[in-house]
Amino acid sequence: MNEKRVLTRDQKYKLKIKLKRLSSKAFDKRYEKKRAACQATYRRNKEQKRLNEQAIASVIPTDGRKTEGNRRRRATINKIRTENMKLQAKISDLQKEMKKLNLLVQKTNESSSPETPPTPPTKLFVSNVSPTAKKRVTMRMMDKRESFARGTISTIRQKFGINISKQYKPSSSTPSQLEETIREFMCRDDVSKLCPDKNKHINHHQIRYRLNHLTVLHQQFELETKIDIDYHTFRHYVPSFIIKPKVDDWGACLCINCLNPQLKFDKLHQLKSAKPILKQLLKSMSVDLNEVLNHQESTKQLKDALIS
Repeated sequence: MNEKRVLTRDQKYKLKIKLKRLSSKAFDKRYEKKRAACQATYRRNKEQKRLNEQAIASVIPTDGRKTEGNRRRRATINKIRTENMKLQAKISDLQKEMKKLNLLVQKTNESSSPETPPTPPTKLFVSNVSPTAKKRVTMRMMDKRESFARGTISTIRQKFGINISKQYKPSSSTPSQLEETIREFMCRDDVSKLCPDKNKHINHHQIRYRLNHLTVLHQQFELETKIDIDYHTFRHYVPSFIIKPKVDDWGACLCINCLNPQLKFDKLHQLKSAKPILKQLLKSMSVDLNEVLNHQESTKQLKDALIS
């Protein structure tokens, strides 16, 4: 038995339009024109929508990422904060439980142990040994410590309180014989002179000024004492209160009564090559410059020679 097919409203409308287009060419043209216009409008609207979405995405691309990043950051921070609070609560519970257990252990020990704990036998034995015997045993063990197993020395120190490690004695504070020899040499009057100002001190010693450079004094020391010593060692043992002098350190003026006149006489000998007249003058002049300066005629001849 054939059942009659039931058409929907849309299907009836499409069938009606199709029959009408077949029966009328004018209607078919109008229909095609209208459908083309609708499709063109649809395509235009679709393209415009796509362009608008691209423009919005190109104008504020970072804002979207920033908002999304902030949202994720807040979520992560909240998650970490929640976990942290849970862990803190767990730690607090464990601490309370540990305090309860400690109190319980203390009460148990107090009830089970006597008032004064017994002294260990090892400690009692070591305390009753005489100091002489303890020292003798210590020296004996120190002689054999090289053959001990590793960790034995620390075990003996912890258990018996005896230290058998190497005892490093501090260096003696008394000066050596070499240091004393250098000190005596540097304090000689032909090597150093006392500072005229008695108020100048270094390490509670009055300052002395060297009369020559350290290298020269080092060579002089080796020649006189026949001791082969390095310059740096010699310099190390030179007393701290013997220093290099300056003109201002002497505490005196540069007049002839204060400074050695022989220094000026030596300077005149150095000027002989620059001033030939000094060469002739010095031949007839006394070696002692003090005598020359006290003689008026000799002083006048010397001044005239220097001016010319």
